[in-house]
Amino acid sequence: MRFPKFGDILYQRKGISSIVGGIFFLVLMTSGFTVYYVALNSQAEMLHTQQIIADAEVKKVREDFTISLSVDPSDNDRLAIQVTNKGTNVVEIADAWVVNKTATNQPATKSEIKYDDAFIPAGYSGEILASTPVYLGFGEYDIKVISTLGTIVTEREFNPQNPGFGGEGESTGNIFMEFASFESCEPALDDCTSDSSDWASGWDVKKATKYLWRINMANRGTEDIIVEEHTSLLMLRAQTQGGGSLPRVFYIKADSTPAAEDPGAYIDNSKIILADGTPIILYFGVDSAGGATLQETHNSADIIAVNLLTFGHEDVNDNGIYDNPGDPPYSQNLAFQALRLI
Repeated sequence: MRFPKFGDILYQRKGISSIVGGIFFLVLMTSGFTVYYVALNSQAEMLHTQQIIADAEVKKVREDFTISLSVDPSDNDRLAIQVTNKGTNVVEIADAWVVNKTATNQPATKSEIKYDDAFIPAGYSGEILASTPVYLGFGEYDIKVISTLGTIVTEREFNPQNPGFGGEGESTGNIFMEFASFESCEPALDDCTSDSSDWASGWDVKKATKYLWRINMANRGTEDIIVEEHTSLLMLRAQTQGGGSLPRVFYIKADSTPAAEDPGAYIDNSKIILADGTPIILYFGVDSAGGATLQETHNSADIIAVNLLTFGHEDVNDNGIYDNPGDPPYSQNLAFQALRLI
C-alpha cells in the first residue's frame, strides 16, 4: 500500500485554492463591469435628457408668434384666432383658453386644437379654430393661446360686439358699439321703418346703392353724451393701384322712415347716449350733416374699411341740454372690421 507524500497533498490543496480564487476574481470582475456599465448608461441617459431639455429651451426662446382675433356675427359671434409664426421653427399650438371677464366668477373654457390646425410653419399664418367652434356672448374676454413648448400669447379685454375696442390698439373712450347689431336696409326696395323685419346684416351690401344703416351704441362712462349731427360712418375703399382711399361719409339721421329720398334729417343734439349703459339705436346714411338725402355706396365691388366717428358733448349739468361752454366736447373713433360691397 502506497501513501501520498505530504508535499503532494499540499500541492493539490494549492490547485483547488487557485481555482476558487479565479472564480471569485471573475465574479468580482463581472460585478465591477456591470456596475460600471450601469453607471455609464445612466450618465448617458442623463446627458441625453439634458440635451432634450436644452434643445426644448432653445426652441422655446426662438419661438415667436402673434395672434389676431375676429368674430363672425352671421354665425352667432363664432371666434376665429389667426396665429402668425414670426419665428424660425414650426409652431405647434396645443390649446386656446377663453376667460369671460364680464361674468362674476370669470369662468375659463379650454379648447384643444385639432391636429390639422395646430401646426404653423415659419413665416405663415393659420386659423387654429377652423375645426373647433367657439362662440362668444356679450362682454369682454381674455384669449390665451398656448403652444406645446409652453409659450403663452394673450389678447386682453377682447369685445366681440366691438373688436376695435379693447386689447391692443383699442379705441380710447367711453362709447362702445354692439357689433352684431350693425344692420342695413334698402329703402328703394324694402320697408325700412324702425320696427320692420326687412333689416339685415350690414356687412354685405350692394355697390352704388342707397342704404340706411343702424347700430346699437352704449356708454360706460360717468356722464351722458349728447350726440352732434357730424357723427357719421366713414367708409374707406382700399386702392391697390394708388389713387387714395376714396372716403365716403354717411351722416347720422333721424329714426328711420321708409322713404328712399327723405329718410328724416337729424336734429342736432337730439340723441343722448346714457351713462347707465342702456343701448340706443343710431341711424346713418345721409350725405351731409343734418341732411335728408341718402348717400350711395361706392360704385364698384370691393372691401371697405368702416369707422364710426362720434362727436358730441358730455352732459356734465345732467339736464339733457347742450349748455356750451358748460358741457365739454366729446369725440371718439370706433373702428369696424371690413364691409363687403358686392
